[in-house]
Amino acid sequence: MFNRSFGQYVRVLVDMNLLHTLSYRVLVERKFFFFYLDLKYENLREFCTHCNMVGHYLEICKRVQVAEEEVANKEL
Repeated sequence: MFNRSFGQYVRVLVDMNLLHTLSYRVLVERKFFFFYLDLKYENLREFCTHCNMVGHYLEICKRVQVAEEEVANKEL
């Protein structure tokens, strides 16, 4: 069908919305055939899904900690 040579790759810079789930596979369609390509992310930045900011994860988000403290204080 077609010759494959392994060990070749391409790097692509893509702007993407980090609020959406990351894809690890993409469908490539050509005339009369299609195939899947696996994706590998390099230099993926930390992203907090609570405050929608790059630079930290949800586990260490200060806004979440403050909100939890406020709820705890209201319950007392």
